[in-house]
Amino acid sequence: MMNQNILMLLIILPAAVGLLFLAIRTKFKYFQESISLIIAAYLIYLVISLWGRNISVNIPWAGFGINLQFRFYAFSQLITAAIAIITFLIALFSIKFMEEHPRKHVFYGLLFITEAMAMGAVLANNLVVMLFFWESILITLFLMINLGKENPYRTGLKALIIVGLSDLCLMLGIAIVGAQAQTLVMSYIHLSTTGINAVAFILMFIGAMAKAGAIPFHNWIPDAANDGPLPFMALMPGALEKLLGIYLAVRISFDFFTLTEGLKLTIMTIGAVSILLAVMMALIQKDFKRLLSYHAISQVGYMLLGIGTGTAIGAVGGVFHMLNNVLYKSGLFLISGSIEKQTGTTDLKMLGGLRRRMPVTFWCFIITACSIAGVPPFNGFISKEMIMEGAIKSGYHVFFAVAALGAVFTAASFLKLGHAVFFGKTPSELKKIKDAHWSMVIPTVILALGCICFGVWYRFPLDVLLKPALAFSLFPQINTVHFTFGLSELLWVTIIVLSIAFFNHLLGVKLSGSGFGASDHIHQLKGLKPIYDLAEAQGFDIYVQGRKIGGYLAEGLFKVDRAVDWFYQTLVPWVAWLFSSLRRLHTGLFSTYLAWSLGGLIFILTYLAWFLR
Repeated sequence: MMNQNILMLLIILPAAVGLLFLAIRTKFKYFQESISLIIAAYLIYLVISLWGRNISVNIPWAGFGINLQFRFYAFSQLITAAIAIITFLIALFSIKFMEEHPRKHVFYGLLFITEAMAMGAVLANNLVVMLFFWESILITLFLMINLGKENPYRTGLKALIIVGLSDLCLMLGIAIVGAQAQTLVMSYIHLSTTGINAVAFILMFIGAMAKAGAIPFHNWIPDAANDGPLPFMALMPGALEKLLGIYLAVRISFDFFTLTEGLKLTIMTIGAVSILLAVMMALIQKDFKRLLSYHAISQVGYMLLGIGTGTAIGAVGGVFHMLNNVLYKSGLFLISGSIEKQTGTTDLKMLGGLRRRMPVTFWCFIITACSIAGVPPFNGFISKEMIMEGAIKSGYHVFFAVAALGAVFTAASFLKLGHAVFFGKTPSELKKIKDAHWSMVIPTVILALGCICFGVWYRFPLDVLLKPALAFSLFPQINTVHFTFGLSELLWVTIIVLSIAFFNHLLGVKLSGSGFGASDHIHQLKGLKPIYDLAEAQGFDIYVQGRKIGGYLAEGLFKVDRAVDWFYQTLVPWVAWLFSSLRRLHTGLFSTYLAWSLGGLIFILTYLAWFLR
């Protein structure tokens, strides 16, 4: 009973604290910040206190198989621990970053409500209960984007519509699964992917990959980088949405359903497209946060590619990449936040030479950038190697080639980013800046150290965290997964990839004369430039194009409506008036009718004579 109470406290406590922050706006300095750190740290302690246990909660609620059912086991404990830790680090970072924000109490309230809803979605063992928490995060997503300083409402609405429509697919998929499995209890669902079950899988997977931010449901993320507050970017696109989306994708792929070869190929294709298209867009960005936002999309592609291989090492690599992404991507967003706080901008053209003025931030960037680029022995290298090995074992070597090409452009874009921000000439107005406040530096350092630890001591996350978490009944080969760091063929592929990226950067710098323009030669390639121009004009944005199509459709329907109105309000009354005017011809005089009869007879005879001549 005590364990069950603690489990429920993981959801109730942050929800209560969040609602309290929204309701009460205190003037005591650092009151909310202090309470936030205490509660966030306590939630980490609660997760640790339950570690290694298998706990279930079943509270009768609405009937029809809809009970408040929660389950704490190896996989959910891994995700809840990551949620609790990243929330604590974001709360610590926000002490100084959000200090002058006029609605910082709203931010802290939404931070804890989001944590509560994320905990509920991961711990839920009933599909309807999971859906409730899942949809609640959509509300906090919209509200957190609207805390931005520029024009966030339009971006928030865009995110609400894109993710909301995908969640409708998830809802429909859950309804089909409930009908087919005759249960809503998630731990009891094991279906094939034939017939209507395949439709249910696709619908649920759309919800999962949209939450994770995969193409084509990604378009709001770069806009949010411009409009939303930086801690939001580190929390949601950088961490929580990847944790939730990939968690559900793994449950769908290996727990709820048995994948067919066709579905595996579909998932790998979505992953490969997300890798390549997003990293190509990241390469040409001129703003720190927008560049990171496209990489947040690209890295989801690696996770989906690993899952789609259907192999044990690929799936473990995909989930490992999810954890690694939380470390390096959240770290990179926090680094951009520190730079924005100190310099007032994230425009790469206005930055430069910061390595000596922000040395701690610089070294944290080096570590996290090397991690996302797959430089050994950092954590990103390990998980990417596993995903690539899974792609090879799947038999579809083209996906291995796409993953390697994506790694080239990932490394190239971070060489450009690091060169533009930390090297070169420092603008005169930035010569007196220094590293950010300690509350902003410490979370970044912790995440950078995590990138080192999960890379050098990779056996701990693999053997202690990931293998137990993914030991589903339908995935028995998990114990055969192993990774050995050595001079393998994949290591040589990584060395070649990084070398190509390095020489490409040197070429770009030589052609443009600066690190800022290191990717301009790719941007201006004859075959790529029109595609880039179309992409930058939002030609591939499903939301923007959908609005245009909707506008054209609305205009066409409006014209149809006007035509119908003209028919009934103008033409019909005129015809009625015309026929009603014939009444005037009925005078009642015999001579008038006789004249009309003779006239008609003459017309008929004339017509017959002309026709029969």
